Amino acid sequence: MKMDEIIGLNVGGHLYTTSRATLTRFPDSMLGSMFSDRLPTARDLQGNYVIDRDGPLFRYILNFLRTSTLVLPDDFHELDMLATEADFYQIPGLTEAVTEGQERRLRPEAKRRQKIIEAELNTTTNTWAILTDKEILQELAKSGLERHVPTMTDRFPSRLYLRKEVLFRHVSLIGFKLHTASHGLHEYQQDASVTAKAFQYWVFVRDDNCLDDI
Repeated sequence: MKMDEIIGLNVGGHLYTTSRATLTRFPDSMLGSMFSDRLPTARDLQGNYVIDRDGPLFRYILNFLRTSTLVLPDDFHELDMLATEADFYQIPGLTEAVTEGQERRLRPEAKRRQKIIEAELNTTTNTWAILTDKEILQELAKSGLERHVPTMTDRFPSRLYLRKEVLFRHVSLIGFKLHTASHGLHEYQQDASVTAKAFQYWVFVRDDNCLDDI
């Protein structure tokens, strides 16, 4: 069993790519047991491991495994559902982090809200996937990025050539800092051939001061 092995996951129909080392970071968790062969696993037709749970919420689970930090967008409203997922995966520290988030959002006091930008570059096809709030995309456009991505409005186009140095510079201009980075190669079966997808992945964060209404 190789810890640097790249694993493809199909979580509720949503596809993710990570390493076996990340999934087994907490050996006594549900994922730790699954990917150390202590629990049975199933695969789909493309060879991805199937997990019958909430697909969109799993990205927060995976990011916690990578960084030991729960990073949620400011407009996140599914903490109760995330608490259910955290209870299922039994990852040390995650349930406590979700509970703390629930309690913090009930406090009528000054706090810091964390904005995030997730960027994934498919280095095989030079295509980008950018996940962030519409308002952050507008900030990026105003910072001058629209000169490089003229079609950018309230969403980032998924197919274009853009040097990562250009994207990183404009992310920095609006106050974001690099939080975590990873890379890998995902191979999957398609018809009779094997297709490889090389990727790089970054998470940027920015703390915004705000005051809740009492």
